[in-house]
Order: sequence, then structure tokens, then C-alpha cells
Amino acid sequence: MRPDFQRSRFVSLACIRRALRALVGGMAALCLADPPVSAAQDTTAIAEEIGALDIDELGRVRITSVSRKPEPAALAAAAVTVISREDIRRMGAMTLPDVLRSVPGMTVARVGARDWAVSARGFNHQLANKLLVLVDGRAVYSPIFGGVFWDMLAFPMNEIDRIEVIRGPGASLWGVNAVTGIVNIITRPAAESHGGRLVAGVGTRHRFRGSVRYGDTFGEGVAYRVYAGGRDRRGALLEDGTEAEDDWRFGQAGFRVDGPPGRDRWSVQGDFHTGSGGNRLLLPVSAPPYVTIQTDDLDVWGGNLLARWSRELGMRSAVSLQASLDRSMRRQLALFGTLRASTFDLDFQHRLAGPAGSDLVWGLGYRLMNDEVTGAAPISFDPARRTTHLFTGFVQDEFPLSGRQLMLTAGTRLEHNNYTGIEIQPNVRLLWLPGNRHTVWGSVSRAVRTPSRLEDNATAVVAERDAPVETRLIGQGDATAENLIAFEGGYRTTPGAGVSLDLAVFHHRFTDLRSLDPGGLIVTEPRPVLPVSYGNHAHGRSYGVEVSTTLHPIPSWRLRGTWAWLDMRIESDADAPPGSAPNPLSGDGPVHQATLHSSMDLPGGLELDLVGRYVGALESRGIPYYASARVRLGWQHGRRFDVSIIGEDLLEKSHPEFPTDVYVADHRFIERRALVQAVWRF
Repeated sequence: MRPDFQRSRFVSLACIRRALRALVGGMAALCLADPPVSAAQDTTAIAEEIGALDIDELGRVRITSVSRKPEPAALAAAAVTVISREDIRRMGAMTLPDVLRSVPGMTVARVGARDWAVSARGFNHQLANKLLVLVDGRAVYSPIFGGVFWDMLAFPMNEIDRIEVIRGPGASLWGVNAVTGIVNIITRPAAESHGGRLVAGVGTRHRFRGSVRYGDTFGEGVAYRVYAGGRDRRGALLEDGTEAEDDWRFGQAGFRVDGPPGRDRWSVQGDFHTGSGGNRLLLPVSAPPYVTIQTDDLDVWGGNLLARWSRELGMRSAVSLQASLDRSMRRQLALFGTLRASTFDLDFQHRLAGPAGSDLVWGLGYRLMNDEVTGAAPISFDPARRTTHLFTGFVQDEFPLSGRQLMLTAGTRLEHNNYTGIEIQPNVRLLWLPGNRHTVWGSVSRAVRTPSRLEDNATAVVAERDAPVETRLIGQGDATAENLIAFEGGYRTTPGAGVSLDLAVFHHRFTDLRSLDPGGLIVTEPRPVLPVSYGNHAHGRSYGVEVSTTLHPIPSWRLRGTWAWLDMRIESDADAPPGSAPNPLSGDGPVHQATLHSSMDLPGGLELDLVGRYVGALESRGIPYYASARVRLGWQHGRRFDVSIIGEDLLEKSHPEFPTDVYVADHRFIERRALVQAVWRF
């Protein structure tokens, strides 16, 4: 463990005790609350405003991420969590990664003011490459570096309808890179955005954040929504309390138009974003100490357009066609120059009722990816421009084995990519309903992660202070796909009114994991060069348990707790080349994580939310364990106005959550902060 990160174990335990006392004190205040009046809801549709989803509520929510068709979330044969728009509002979370902290098995860490490390079931890194992230079914996975740039996913939080999180592989339906999980962010239909909404907030680290949205209808039931939003955030802190110079300014605008409900449905939507900020970089140079610190600007812009059409052909039969175009630019001249990427995606799907009550889904897809990297920097690409193609086809059938109490789902996906050729990713899932309040499921599946442009075509000079040898990571174009065989199982139950339990266990076996294979030392001046290539000479396994429970003792009080345990081991193959080692940038995850969210409705339109978190240490990265607390006090004045006061990471002045990239000069510390936010609907 790095000395600058060491802290007293007794200090951390005291932080946990303070968080528990705050939660207990808030629960006692609940006795004064009047229970709210709730309206009847249509159980066949997603509720307009729902809280933390217990098993009963999961039965009312229909999701699409598990089987690519609408199904009750409570009956999905997978480890699934649904985060509603009301969940997001009551959490007081300001970013998408912050929202995902509430999901058991998700590893979320803030790296600095704008950068995040987000993954599922381990392998966490700033560009974690085994988690597939979708926005309304559009993949936002970067083909250049692999992973997701979370600083570019910052659309207004109140435009999200729900987030469907699948822990575990979903590659048989969604394709390569859906290895350890899927996050599908689904925005609100335009018909639910009538009128205007103005949001504005200021805080100790947020100079400003806000958004404006307006929606209406025209013609014969055509609904539309337009929005714009932005944020201006101060940089993170260094260990001595000074600014890290990674401030961030970001703005985004967009629209959505939905056709009238009927047999044929269509939707068109698009977004445009731009952002800029600073960074202190640690860059390699040719003279001792062989590194230099340089401040550089980061500029981003991008946009996307998505069109979707579907037709209902019967009770369990429908066809859909979706096309999207995504363009982005990312410029950091001192590090990698300018990255430009364009992705065109076409997806066709057909669902039909099969014989003997089966439910068949099949589809075809095509993706064209074009990118260009220009500029001389420590990270360079050869060739500078590349175009790749991805052809896909999948089929999955669900059929009953014993009435509707035992359901078997089997399917596979066949893909052809430019890096590894043909990949086959099958899965088998079994669902058993022993009673009205019990669900048991299990699955076996295979998933692969294909190389990125960085691993295939890039050369990166590693920045190491006073290193006697210069290390160069070289992509040689012969890496194969990383493989996972996953065994999963789960149990859901509602043992009593207002009580639910969701349990998932898994065993993952990884082969052909990425390794770093050193070559022969090249003697040059002023120091020798060690070429290191990417290989597939590592393997590993992981075990885990994920638990989520909800307690709703009275209408005005809800408790939700989660706990996750992860045991992960990665090592070199027996026949690996001499000196080969697993890629340290593959990442890992804490052994234990836990959250507790107390949500209370108080008299006079007041709301009190207390969120406590515990995250275990990342010993291989020198990051100690920590406890954290968030408090939100909200007040609603009718349906037109509400205001919230939010305090985040209140237990300590600052703490580290994740190590920075090898090219970042200083380790960042996450500071205690507060925010006041107001919402006006008109």
C-alpha cells in the first residue's frame, strides 16, 4: 500500500459508526411523518413515478435488456437491477456512475473531477473493457481504446426513464464486449415530457449545473421534446488540498420525436455535446529523469442520431429496425493528439410465437466503424486511419417445460469482426417458479472480448521516473479474443408484505486474458528500449455473491441494502513466454462492497434520504478501504417546484477511490462537497 494513501483503521471504523448513527437518527424522525397518498397504477406499464424497486414492483416493470423483448423484470433469468427515475431523484446522485453505485456487483470509483472507473464483477479500470453500455439500445463502447468515456455521458438526469443493469454476460444477444455486464440507459418517451422543466444548481465544487427542457405534441398524436443542459465543475484535489487542474465544462443539447401509438411506432432522437477541461500529465522525455510534467487541455465534441421503427404483428409477434450514427472527437495534443471516430449501426429484430408456447427472437446487425488518430504523442497509431466492419446474427428461443412454472431459454450469437474473425457466443438459461413469491434461475453462457485499436495498432511509450529502461507497449495485430465461461444462479422472494430479497451467485472462468509479453532488449542511447507486446497468455477465475434487499415497513419509509463479495484470481499460463505477466491495466475490484439507502417522506412535503457506502480496499493498487455518506434533504411545493440540499462524501475531508492513469501526474482525492438544486416545472 502506498504510504501517502495509508490511514488509520480506527479512523475508518469511526467513520462507519458516524454513518450508522446518522441513519438511525433519521429513522427515528420518521415516526413524525404522515403517510403519502398513492394513486392506483396500471400494472401493465411502467409507473410514472416509482421508488426503489422491490420484487413486487419488479413484477410491474417490463424490461428489454435480458431477452431483447418486454418481460417482467422479476421473471428474468439473470442478475438484473432496475433503477427508476424516482430512484435517481431520491439518491441525489449528480452523475450516471454515481447512480450505478447502488447496484450490487458494480464497481464504481471516481478517478478525478471528470474521470471514472466503472465495471461489473471486477476488472475495473478507467477504460474498463468488459462492460457494455447502451443508451436507448445504441452502444457507446469506444472502438479505439475500449471502454466508455463517462465524461461524455452527461445528459440531464431527469430525462432518464430507467436504467436496466444486467450483471453477468449478455453476449448471446448483445455481442462481443458484453462480458461481465450490460448497462442500458433508457430515456423518457417524448409523450411524458409535456410542458417545461428548468433545473439549476450550485455547490462547493460545482460552479453551476442546470438544464432546460420543453415538450409538447403536434399533428395527430406526435410528441416531441427538446432539451439543453450543462455543468461547470472545479477540479479534484491533490493530497495536500491544492487543485488538481482537471476542471470540467460540459454542455449537451438534444431532441426526441415519437410517433403516435398504434400498430406502427416510430421514433427519432439525437444529441450533440461539447466539453473542455485541463489536466496535469506525466509525459516521457529522452533526458533524465525521463519524465516531465505538462499541463494540457482536453477538448471533446460529438453527436448522434438514432431512428427506430417497429410494427406489432400479434400478441407475441413484432418486427423492429433501428439505425444510428455516432460521431465524436477527442483532442489532447500532448498525450495522443486528436481522435476522430464514426460509427454506423443497423439492427433488425423479429419476435414471433413459436410452437408449443415458445417465444422466438432472432435478428441481424451490421456495424461500420471508422476512426482516425493524428498527431505525434506518446501514444501513436499505425495506420492512423482504419475502417472495420462487424456482421452479426442471433437467435434465442424460450419455451415452457412444465406449464409456465419451468422455462428454458437457449440461444446463440454469431459475429464476424476484423480482429479475430468469427466468434460464437451461446447461452442456456433456466427459470423455475415454485410459488407466487419465489423465483429460481440459473444459466451457463460464453462471452468474448475482442481487441481494441489500442491493442492492435498502437505504440505507447510508458512514462516512468528514473527508469533505466524505456518501456514501449506495441500492438502487433495478432491478439485473440478474451474468453469467459460463466455459471450463474439466483433466487428472488417476497417473504412478507414490504420485504424482498434478491440473491445472485456466479463462477466465472476466463481464458486467453490479455498479457504483457516482453521482447529482446534493444540497446540504444540514452537508454535501452524494452519492447512489450500484447498477448493472450493469462487466465483466471472469479467467484461472487450479490445480495439486494428492500424493507418497506410503513408507507413513508423505505430501506434498501446491498452487499457484494468478490474473489478474483488472475495468473499467467503455464506455457507463457518468459517474463510474461497479466496486463495490470485489466483491473480488479474490492472484495467487499455494501450500501444502505434510507428514504423517508416527512411532513410538510419534506424528503430525507441517507445513503451510506462501504468499499473494500484495492490492495494491488494501493487504495485503502473507505466509508462514505450522502444526505439529501428535499422539499416539494406542489407539482411545480422543488428544491434539494445535497451533501456528498461527508465522512472525510477527502479520500482516494482509484489510482490515476500512468500518464497523469498526480493522484486525485475525492473531496467533501455540497450542492443546492432547484427544479421549476412550467
